[in-house]
Amino acid sequence: MRTINSTEEARAILRTDKTLMIRMGMDFRCWIQQGVKNADGILTADGKIVAQISKEVFDALEPGMDQAFCSEYFQRG
Repeated sequence: MRTINSTEEARAILRTDKTLMIRMGMDFRCWIQQGVKNADGILTADGKIVAQISKEVFDALEPGMDQAFCSEYFQRG
């Protein structure tokens, strides 16, 4: 899977589905991943991985998103 290095390309992917989230793994690799609601109704990044993104793209996107769990960010409203 190629790594997306463009913030605009990553945003375009996120716009396709409001359940898509960004997350950073324990190995510091970053992903756009489908969110799945847990038992409390909170989106968690437990679904299908859609794309790998660079750390720089993750850092650029993170301020515009909401956080439910450490290193998992979901789209606002």
